[in-house]
Amino acid sequence: MNKPFVFLFIALAVSIFFCEHIISGTVVLVIIFIFYFFNRKKYKDLIYFIIIFCVGFFYCFFRLNYIPPNHIKKTNYEGKNFFTFYVKDAIENTEDKIYFNGDLISIENNKEKFSNLRGKIRIIIKKNLGIKIKYGDIVKIKGTLKEPEEAENNDDFNYKKFLKYKSIYYIFYAKEQDVEKTGNKIPNYFYYFSYELKEKLLNIIYSSLPEEEAKILEGIMLGNYRVLPEEINDYFKKTGTAHILAVSGMNVGLIALIVFLILKLMHFSRKVSAFITLIFITVFAIITGADPSIIRATFMAYVVLIGYLIEYDSDLLNSLAIAGFFILLFNPAELFSVSFQLSFLATFGIIYYSGFISNHFSNISRQLSEIIFTTFTSQIFIIPVMVNTFHQISLISVVANFFIVPISSIITILGFILWIIGLISHHIALFFGASIFILIKAMVFIVKILSSIPFAAISVKSINFVFLFFYYLFFIILPHKDIDIYFQNFSVKKIIGFVLLIIFIINLCIYKKESYIYFPAIKSTAAVFIKTKNNKKIFLIGCGRDKNIKEIKNNMVLYLKKYGINIIDYLILFNLKNQDNYKIIKNNFYIKNILSNTYFDDKDIKIIPDNTNISVDKDVFLSFYSNYLEIYLKNKILVFASFLNDDFKDSKDKIIFPCCYDFKTIQNFKQNNIIINTSLIEKYYKIKIPDYIWDINKQGEKMLKF
Repeated sequence: MNKPFVFLFIALAVSIFFCEHIISGTVVLVIIFIFYFFNRKKYKDLIYFIIIFCVGFFYCFFRLNYIPPNHIKKTNYEGKNFFTFYVKDAIENTEDKIYFNGDLISIENNKEKFSNLRGKIRIIIKKNLGIKIKYGDIVKIKGTLKEPEEAENNDDFNYKKFLKYKSIYYIFYAKEQDVEKTGNKIPNYFYYFSYELKEKLLNIIYSSLPEEEAKILEGIMLGNYRVLPEEINDYFKKTGTAHILAVSGMNVGLIALIVFLILKLMHFSRKVSAFITLIFITVFAIITGADPSIIRATFMAYVVLIGYLIEYDSDLLNSLAIAGFFILLFNPAELFSVSFQLSFLATFGIIYYSGFISNHFSNISRQLSEIIFTTFTSQIFIIPVMVNTFHQISLISVVANFFIVPISSIITILGFILWIIGLISHHIALFFGASIFILIKAMVFIVKILSSIPFAAISVKSINFVFLFFYYLFFIILPHKDIDIYFQNFSVKKIIGFVLLIIFIINLCIYKKESYIYFPAIKSTAAVFIKTKNNKKIFLIGCGRDKNIKEIKNNMVLYLKKYGINIIDYLILFNLKNQDNYKIIKNNFYIKNILSNTYFDDKDIKIIPDNTNISVDKDVFLSFYSNYLEIYLKNKILVFASFLNDDFKDSKDKIIFPCCYDFKTIQNFKQNNIIINTSLIEKYYKIKIPDYIWDINKQGEKMLKF
């Protein structure tokens, strides 16, 4: 085996995957063993795969499922208590929240104190006065532990499972006034130095650039995506360039290259330069939060630099496998991390196809081919993950990356120089800050223009495991001319590729002939989505309070993308208070008609007067009135009302969804199908709702077929 770590990585990755799919894993192992038994002379190395698979399976099963006896998960502490935590991990700060993982020290209430418990808790603190939590702090917080919510279906992001893979079983929400620092104890001075350095680097960024550009540079250089404005995030996501807003392996490579070249120019020997560069990239990996893409790139840089130290030339694919093997060995759950999957597959695609591209496209200039084909090959391998995770792919990513990758590379280089100069002189740093400012402005302008192109990004339904298997199999054998079968002069390889393309297009275009009304579980906003049998789609949002942007984005937009919806025939804004909600829908979908009963300063919105009727589809039409909207849906009538009053009392055949209501009035509507959302009116939170009324805020989403 000339690439031993590739073999080890594949065996370990397969064993981890089947830890979550035990029955399938057993079947696969039995098939492999039977195949080996009858072909053991020809495939001698297969026994090593079986051994590693079995050892890896039991090791990973233990790592992923073992909970110590004194873990908080095995106890039950309900109600509010005082929890004391030790901050041993990186802290993420946004304008209004602090995020960190705290190691549990003790729990106490008015009666007793428990100090023998352990466990890691995800803590989210809402800021008021700007409290600062630092690495090594011991904090005492009053609050209640909450279990993360399960995903409602297999296609949704499962936050509970995501935290479980990090050995976190509880979330702890707190307000700043309930937090008290009780001490500080540095667990690791190397980490402490790294986090202190990160604070200084952040100060240099924000003192050298305006706030918005500083946030983007922080995303590029340090990977804190939470500080980025939502609108900017959307531009980069739609153009397939969001990877540059999260610190990546590219940053590690550029910083390692810059440090190594500077040291060489200072006449340090090759070995000394390699050793100092190792220290630099280690510190950089820590201050950026040790993201899997950074760890992978750092491991790869380690292999190359250690190769310099021992005078050994390394193989890139084997180096990638070494990085992947040790990442999974230390934390098997990383295999299920989207970040790990994306960064590993993208790098694999670039390395794997490098020889194929240089042989087939030698007539194109080297710089041009590298930009185009590294983007293209990386996209090939990450598209299935993007589809099944985010339900969206960018159709212009190759074009966008052609412009954005070079600009972001220059920004990264200038950002690193800005840090070095900023540690010496603030005034000189301002010059580099001005240069970076211009480049960031240009970059944002380009992605904004490109993202405005219709269908720059499209929503795609999930694809199944069988398709994924043949998809990756096809692209792995594609660059090998000697791997193919010909049937009457037809290449089986090309036939498989054509069939995969047709299946993907069918998955994209075919829709189910079903009609339904969907009431999403969104807080602070009334929303309804309707799909007719002929695939006409109506999305209605209205009422609500001002702070409800994230609910629409995180819930409704993801829901629509999950079902491959790209076009909305009618977007209806009814008494909508927050225009940002409308903009989020407009930025993510192609909307044919936008109707509103109130004025918006937008030429795309058509104002609909009272007593207006609009035909949408066969047996489906809209009727606008002063305080309510009626949607006729074949055998059902949906009433979206600003207020619930006695005018609807005799409407036994209607589904009524009111924004505002009086509790006594609701009790008079026992014959009706009423759906409410008590989160729209805060004072009703604690009032008991009758059983015949569906409360979205308490009972969750509601779907009705018609």
